[in-house]
Amino acid sequence: MKLKFQLLTGVAMVAGMATAMPAAAQTAGQTGSNAVETVVVTGVRASLESALAIKENSGEIVDSIVAEDIGKLPDTTVADALQRISGIQIKRDFGEGGAGQNQGSGIAIRGLQQVETTVNGHEVLTASGFRTYDVEDMPAEMVAGIDVYKSSAANLDEGGLGGLINIRTLKPFDFSGAEVVANASMNYGDLVGAARPSGSVLLSDRWSTSIGEMGALIDISYQDRAVREDYASAGSPSNNTLAIPGQTIVTPNGVYTSDFRASRPREGLNAAFQWRPSDRLEFYAEANYTRLATYQNQPTYTAGFGADTLVVPGTYTLFPGTNYMAKGSFGPIGPFAYYGFTSVMGARDSTEVNQDYTVGTKWHPTSDLNVTGSVNWQHSSYLLNVAYGLMEVGGETMNYDLTGPVPAVTFTGPDLTNLSNYNSGSISYTQQRYSAQNTAAKMDAQWVHKVGPFDEFDFGFRYSDHDAVYNQTGGYSVTAPNQTPSAYPNYFQLIDTGNFAGTIVQTTNFWVYKPDILRANFADEGVLFNAPQTPQFALTNRYGISERLTDGYAEAKMDLGSLDGNFGLRVVNTNRSATGTLSSGSTQTPITYHTDHTDVLPSMNLRFHFNDQLQLRFAASRTMTRPDFSAMNPDTVLISGSLSGYKGNINLPAMYASNYDISLEDYFAKGGAVFIDGFIKSVHNFPYSTTSQETFNGTVYTISEQLASTTGGTIKGFELGYSQFYDFLPGIWKGLGLQANYTYVDSTQPYYIGSKLTATTTLPNLSRHSFTIIGMYDLKPVSVRLAYTWRSNFLQALYTGLGGGNIPERQAPYGWLDGSVNYDVDDQFSVYLQGVNLLDTVQHTYFSYTYSPANYWKDGRQIIVGVRYKM
Repeated sequence: MKLKFQLLTGVAMVAGMATAMPAAAQTAGQTGSNAVETVVVTGVRASLESALAIKENSGEIVDSIVAEDIGKLPDTTVADALQRISGIQIKRDFGEGGAGQNQGSGIAIRGLQQVETTVNGHEVLTASGFRTYDVEDMPAEMVAGIDVYKSSAANLDEGGLGGLINIRTLKPFDFSGAEVVANASMNYGDLVGAARPSGSVLLSDRWSTSIGEMGALIDISYQDRAVREDYASAGSPSNNTLAIPGQTIVTPNGVYTSDFRASRPREGLNAAFQWRPSDRLEFYAEANYTRLATYQNQPTYTAGFGADTLVVPGTYTLFPGTNYMAKGSFGPIGPFAYYGFTSVMGARDSTEVNQDYTVGTKWHPTSDLNVTGSVNWQHSSYLLNVAYGLMEVGGETMNYDLTGPVPAVTFTGPDLTNLSNYNSGSISYTQQRYSAQNTAAKMDAQWVHKVGPFDEFDFGFRYSDHDAVYNQTGGYSVTAPNQTPSAYPNYFQLIDTGNFAGTIVQTTNFWVYKPDILRANFADEGVLFNAPQTPQFALTNRYGISERLTDGYAEAKMDLGSLDGNFGLRVVNTNRSATGTLSSGSTQTPITYHTDHTDVLPSMNLRFHFNDQLQLRFAASRTMTRPDFSAMNPDTVLISGSLSGYKGNINLPAMYASNYDISLEDYFAKGGAVFIDGFIKSVHNFPYSTTSQETFNGTVYTISEQLASTTGGTIKGFELGYSQFYDFLPGIWKGLGLQANYTYVDSTQPYYIGSKLTATTTLPNLSRHSFTIIGMYDLKPVSVRLAYTWRSNFLQALYTGLGGGNIPERQAPYGWLDGSVNYDVDDQFSVYLQGVNLLDTVQHTYFSYTYSPANYWKDGRQIIVGVRYKM
């Protein structure tokens, strides 16, 4: 009922805006040389041809994916579709493309995660401490196409240091008449052993009236997934002098093993209305709604030990030729400290909702003038509730074996399946609330007029009013080590997490809190812990940031036959105010800040045509990304017990990049192309954390905050790409096709510890080498695709705990294979079978050497069976 009400409300708002504001002089589409109209195609072959046509004819360096391209692979989110474009690397969240809710987009273009995202040409936001839009929220079924701009232009919204991603949704005038498309499927996860349904319905029609042509469209999507992720950590490396007398060896400092199980319902709505009174005038209204929820149980055991922990004599062996432990036992380890066996149950529930409404117009008053404009309003909210319950067991001995494919850890000592051996630890509850809203207006105009070498002049402006608010509340945080869990058996359960990925022997049976107790029954827990009967939610952290953005641009275009291009300048003013608190113990004092800054961003894109199929591009531009809201958090928190504190930096400057691209593209056949693209980016103002001494009320505190590095970084590399269907082959073989791309990226950035520049590293989460190979077969009634994406190892972070050195934690290389088979029963019905992560990939990280393991995780395969109907 809630979803139905939200869908009806969204449709009503679209219709209301379309009638209440028919004369609004705004638009949501990109303009000028980078205007990309939605292209509706059928068949993998047609979608590939359409995407290549967009790339060939754009004034900038662009890569595109078109609707059928998305629909023919098992893409759950927009990020899943983007991973197969050259130069793009993604993170994964529960096996899906994305970084996880409230963690940014998880998408990097040529190594930079500072990516601008627009929907139908207007900037979109996600309520979080980050600026990037969480594309994980948007179901792939809502998307008509995606365009990735790797070179910038003046009429593209600023904010993308690495590039801009424009997501296009469908509109009724994209179809010649009535259109009905329905999809239903079941998604089975082999690791979790459960199946969930998904479905989508698109209804669209257009008709002629006495006041012009009209059209309406509604596209509804619902997905659900039952997911499981097995996670095992061997801890961080530490020096141990007790294992082997007279020798220092490197051992792990603890273990963390978890079994994440979650349900992830995802809802989406796209509604659109268009009215064309004449060939020269059009009005439109759009509404987009997405909701992603995650309901997660997280049974975990963790145990740690220090350099003085007792060791079991004679149990240690080393990896040959190293001082790194291969096998060994520690213990006994005691309770109620970091050094002990602890069982944890986490109940982590989150909901992210995005609403986006636009009204606009396209006006062609004369043969040489086009005017477009739009008014857009967005609201985004993010709610996270986290509850943890801990119990501890003393006297355990921890047995490590690091020689297998995954670290194996077992415990000997008191029986972990006996509740009477447990002592109660603590329960805690926190809540985080983010909200953000944005109101924006923009207008663009194109004037076709010959002046010297130029034959078109584009100009426009945008005004955006963006408000972001963050609240964190703390509820329970109670410790009761003297209570006996066995006296309250109804609060706990004995679980079996199963071996990691079903193959590695580990301790799997132990007691934890019941997750529903943690979620909803705090009054009963109060009996156990002698805590308040009702959780007390005290505001522990809050800040608000408002930005007023005023942009204007001008661009001139030329077409000299074999040479064309554009030259532009974008001027951006950022007016920012922030409110927060200065917290010292229980005393909180309001504080406010204000900044104002103007940036000038030039751009140039040139293209030389050798002939009808071979072209050379050159592009140069300056791009920027404003600091994340969390980095500018104006709160200052003083901790009197340690005379320390932390604060954000409202004066943190934007990051800037100078970008240079050269691209050679050969469109040698219909649907066939090969390209090579080289690029260099010089980046400035990398943020880093530092500490300084500051005085508050006569007392000196050590305060940590973020600053911008005066040392720049460089990203350089090249991309190779190839696409073709082999129509020249005889018979059934002419359905074969191949897409392939390879990306090489080399990068440097400064790395600080405190205020000292200690190292130069590559960008985190950036593989130097990556490639994608897609094998295709498309000859009715059968369509088959296999897509394999591979990434080389990459840096995650630097670890400073082993003797103060900078030890890199790296993620090992891994490959990811997806596939689909589609069969058209007739012109209306088709059935399909899809698979995600068909290789059952296990990802892992390590410290410097592969024999110093860090973290391992596995999400399992997904098998999707479905049917499509199209009328």
